[in-house]
Amino acid sequence: MDYLFILDVITSYSLPTLIIAAIVAAISIVANLIFKDKIPTGLKINAPFFGAMVLCFIYDMVFVVNDFIFREETLTFGLVGGSLSVVLIRMVGSIFRGETLPADTVLVLIEGIIEEVVSPTALKASSIKIKDVIDKAITTEEQRTEIIEILFVNTDKDISREQLENVTTLILNAVSAL
Repeated sequence: MDYLFILDVITSYSLPTLIIAAIVAAISIVANLIFKDKIPTGLKINAPFFGAMVLCFIYDMVFVVNDFIFREETLTFGLVGGSLSVVLIRMVGSIFRGETLPADTVLVLIEGIIEEVVSPTALKASSIKIKDVIDKAITTEEQRTEIIEILFVNTDKDISREQLENVTTLILNAVSAL
């Protein structure tokens, strides 16, 4: 099951996206090992997305347009690369902890984003609830409200409502890009 999931992730994305995601994931993993508890939660959550966007911009500038132009496609490319890097970070962590990987990429992505926000005991259940909310045919605003409530109930950290709203926005954008 785990190998099929990994094969599905590898075959679903372009080579540049995979390379950028792997570079960002490796940097994030090493930074987390070195600086463990010194990195703020917000930076841990957003760094893979920012790093992927920067690398995608550089890739786009060098190999695609051959000029210093920031295109809208680069943002989408960066968001996909960031989402994939979070999935890779989560996959590597699961493999080293001896856990089985879920067969759903979206679930892995959500777990990777919220693992610094919710308590470890509520991580899997919260991820499943958030995925169920996203899969419902309701408005984005209703999704946002329900996801914030799930995060608020399951957090064990001192996180403001505004920070939960930012994490929710990141979840919805990352899932839509993936």
